[in-house]
Amino acid sequence: MRAQELAERAGVGKGTLYRCFRSKRELYLAAIIDGFAQLQCKLAQAMAQAHSPRQKVETIIRQTTEYFWDRKYFFVILQSVEPGSGSLYNRFYAERTKLVEMLQSTISLGIEAGELRSDLDPRLCAEALLGMVRALIRFRNRTDTPELAVQTILAIFFGGMEAKSGGREIITRRKRSG
Repeated sequence: MRAQELAERAGVGKGTLYRCFRSKRELYLAAIIDGFAQLQCKLAQAMAQAHSPRQKVETIIRQTTEYFWDRKYFFVILQSVEPGSGSLYNRFYAERTKLVEMLQSTISLGIEAGELRSDLDPRLCAEALLGMVRALIRFRNRTDTPELAVQTILAIFFGGMEAKSGGREIITRRKRSG
């Protein structure tokens, strides 16, 4: 979207946009931060309806996928943002961290309840899940749908890709030094 179009939609002049934001990149980053805040509100409402850790993971993946499905340009912009590149990056990182921590704590609850494997690190699982969401949104085909993406992600996460795992643990969890 061009800055002129954005200014028209906001009902302000193009100059006003650039007085508030030093660059188009800064403007887009502010929009992304706002997007994460909106997603957090949607997640809070939807999570109230989910009861088991599995339902909560599904809710997070579904809401995140649906929210970003038509906003895939967010991921393109984020790739150009360098860590520590100012307060906007720090605000973005804080919003993203909330999402990761919500997913990580939900996975931890699933482990404690015996619903999810205990040999995997919950933070890494959360990051991997969000990576799958990002990849399926960013590199989708025209015929893909949000529902297909959600079902694929959940099938891989909960069932894995291995045809027969035989109940064996594939990854040995490192002992944490304390």
